[in-house]
Amino acid sequence: MENILVIPFDALTFLQSSFGEGKGFVCDRRYELNPGSLDLASPDTDTTSMALARLKAKVCQKLYRRNRRRAIREITGVSGDRCCVPTSTLDAYFRDAWGQSDFASGFYAACSDQREPLLASQFTPAEVEKIKKAENTAPGPDRLTYHHWRSVPGAPKFLARVFNVVLHLRKFASWKPPPPSSCPNLAIQLCPLIGGLLPSPPRSTRSSPTIFEALEAVGTGPLFVDIIRDLYRGSRTKILSDGGVTSDIPILSGVKQGCPISGLLFNICIDPVIRSIQGDHVEHKVLAFADDLCLLAASPVELQNNLDSVQAQLAALGMVLNPKKSVSLHFSGCTPVGVKNTSFRVGGENISPLKEGEFTRFLGRPVGFNAWPDYNSLNDLAGIGAKILSSALAPWQRLDALKSFFFPALQFPMRTAQSQKTAWQALDSTIRGEIKNTLGLPENAANEYLYGHKSKGSCSIPIAAEESDLNRIDTAFKLLTSSDEEIVLLATEDLRQTIAHRLKTPSPTDANLEEFLSGVTEGPFSTSDNAYSNSGLVQTRLQDSRIVCGN
Repeated sequence: MENILVIPFDALTFLQSSFGEGKGFVCDRRYELNPGSLDLASPDTDTTSMALARLKAKVCQKLYRRNRRRAIREITGVSGDRCCVPTSTLDAYFRDAWGQSDFASGFYAACSDQREPLLASQFTPAEVEKIKKAENTAPGPDRLTYHHWRSVPGAPKFLARVFNVVLHLRKFASWKPPPPSSCPNLAIQLCPLIGGLLPSPPRSTRSSPTIFEALEAVGTGPLFVDIIRDLYRGSRTKILSDGGVTSDIPILSGVKQGCPISGLLFNICIDPVIRSIQGDHVEHKVLAFADDLCLLAASPVELQNNLDSVQAQLAALGMVLNPKKSVSLHFSGCTPVGVKNTSFRVGGENISPLKEGEFTRFLGRPVGFNAWPDYNSLNDLAGIGAKILSSALAPWQRLDALKSFFFPALQFPMRTAQSQKTAWQALDSTIRGEIKNTLGLPENAANEYLYGHKSKGSCSIPIAAEESDLNRIDTAFKLLTSSDEEIVLLATEDLRQTIAHRLKTPSPTDANLEEFLSGVTEGPFSTSDNAYSNSGLVQTRLQDSRIVCGN
């Protein structure tokens, strides 16, 4: 007898009572805020009517309570403009980009390790309940977000049952229009095996074979492969532009844009390429994050060979390198030290070489030889802080946004030492006046009230200049005490080479390392400047301490 899985009617009754009889999934209209009609990014002027100003403040403050991330995007004006390319051009381009690829079957070798298949156990309400800690994402046609599920008691229990139904059937129901008019229709869509009920319409079986062969090779298990296969079977998408929406474009290759699992699937697909370049080398030969690759080599010949190898392997996967978005940097540490104008090719086309003083960004970090500081980035950060502090948010919301979004955005450029401390001091001075205006304080008010601890009744605003010092110390400490043995070896060896160069000795002792990291500025350590010595100096400024090195 065939096993039939039916959603318990108590769950359907619960869902129906929660969202309303005969309404299906309905978004609460009280929370539908549309700030698009109001320019939240520009401050009020003298010509702005009081009624409009109050409406703008009401919408802005309500949106911040509802969705902080979206409110900040609207205020700072970084939501982005819609594409102005004609829809016909977009349609033709993406049909070609997502068209059937020339994947060479048999590229992936089966994994020899014994691995437990993914999704071997069912979902539990405790796992689903983690949505309470998640920020809202862009809603689909049903207008449902995490906020709505959090507001419904018992939602984790119901969602866990729905997810387990999907695991049992190895099939996702179609949530596309026309929408279900009631909860019984939901049961029809989730249970297509029940006789007499209309199943979802058949979908095309054509989809990218690269993903599925890669998943099978790494041993994810047949259940996970079937789930992903059903997700991609018959997938279609539309491109939104300023001129409208394109027609449905089938996704026959590549990964879905915006899908949370797309990054993992892409990494699994290109993992053999990365491993073939790295091989058994102790030093790094490739740095990779998603589709951003950085090849490292000791000679131009080696780099060109690696480029050719990567291009050939990606071509076998149906992928193509883009020479126009690629750059090369060839510098020599031998006399004369500097950048060499060496040409490298990708598919017979030369890629642009970086000159001295120029830089490109890899994972947000400027990379170049004697690259000029990017002051535009600091100016942009200062502008974002000023927009937040001059917005229509309530004063407490402005300070909260400053601590929750503005200062955390400074962590990465601080950790990667993209600016000197004087630049961060200038940033502090720029936003200090706006903070005092927000609090209604005069310009000559004591700064201690702004930066003091909240336990003493102060505002506890971070100081960017001090944060940059703390981040330098923390970054150096994490490199030297990383759980990755290779990183520890590389950081320690780099530290020893730096001290050996400073002291003119081939083998510095642990005592030398202690003095160097503790910020000793006397004797031979008083001469030059480098990243490690900066870490020691800022540690000396912040606290009188000593680092002890040993086994």
